[in-house]
Amino acid sequence: MTRVPELDGLRGIAILLVLTAHLIGLNGAGLVGVLIFFVLSGYLITSILIREHVERSRVDFRVFYMRRALRLLPALAFLVALVLALALLGVGVSDTTVALRGALQAGLYATNFAVGLDQEFAPELAHLWTLAVEEQFYVAWPVVLVLILRVARSRGDKQIRWIVWLLAAGVLARLVTILLSQEFGWFFYALPTTWLDCFMAGALLATWTVSRSSSLRQPRWVSALPTSLSILTITAVSLHPGAFLSSTTYVLGVPILTAATVCLIGRAVLHPPDTYHGLLRMAPIQWLGDRSYGLYLFNSTCVLTAAVWLGSGLASRSAGILAAVVLAEVSRRFIERPALRLRSRASDHGVEPDVRGAHERITG
Repeated sequence: MTRVPELDGLRGIAILLVLTAHLIGLNGAGLVGVLIFFVLSGYLITSILIREHVERSRVDFRVFYMRRALRLLPALAFLVALVLALALLGVGVSDTTVALRGALQAGLYATNFAVGLDQEFAPELAHLWTLAVEEQFYVAWPVVLVLILRVARSRGDKQIRWIVWLLAAGVLARLVTILLSQEFGWFFYALPTTWLDCFMAGALLATWTVSRSSSLRQPRWVSALPTSLSILTITAVSLHPGAFLSSTTYVLGVPILTAATVCLIGRAVLHPPDTYHGLLRMAPIQWLGDRSYGLYLFNSTCVLTAAVWLGSGLASRSAGILAAVVLAEVSRRFIERPALRLRSRASDHGVEPDVRGAHERITG
């Protein structure tokens, strides 16, 4: 899969929204940023899996999961070790017992269930619920997708129909989750069933894009007007102070935001370069996108820790964001890059070197 700088740019915008949420309290921006990450994950992972299946009539699950582990686990281990060290020194957000519980949840990629079911968790690791949701998608989706591809081929059916049904199932799953959430509190937003249709929308776009790869005709929904409306929608929700805590956002807003994100991804990959592409290729946006995984890992932890040390306030949060930038750069140079070199060796076994999740930097 060829590197697409515009997708780096969308990732950069997503992490910028998350950083903005933690800096000035615009939680709607954080919600939108996370949603963009999820749709991108569905698109990117599905694209590479389908292409590998088409070219080789199989998917090498061993290599796929090994590459995911090499990309995600080293930096995550660095974060967890840092949190545990702060707890042991008595200068962290949580005491040692809570930090150990949070570390175990993070290692098992179960933080989303701890948060979503209102169980005890370490606050400075609570943001890892999004990575848990993505990892659960990475574990389950390749197997499900390969089954869909095989069944569709054996029946002479179109695989895209199966993705559409799963997308509809995802919408229903979120509505049921919201309904049941009345029993266990507001934290339903962290459960995987709240976001399934976001991943499936990205998967649907990938499936449709691969199936029309030989067509030169541009779809109308990536024209200027739908793109502009998508940008306005994402901006409006990001700036809305009550978006995150509104049930309407999750019932109606998430599908609308998902469609807007699909439009923006489609514009990036299906439309000839124009002003929109130029904006996504701007150096600061590309820089953020390149470091989005590390920035996401460290920013919430650093902001909460800075509040313990420096008190609440904009200055404290700014210091936390700055610390996250430093840690993300350290992680990138001394932890992630060596792991990526190991990861590139897996490409020699037939897996495209540019597979990555939405929180990950794109490498050439």
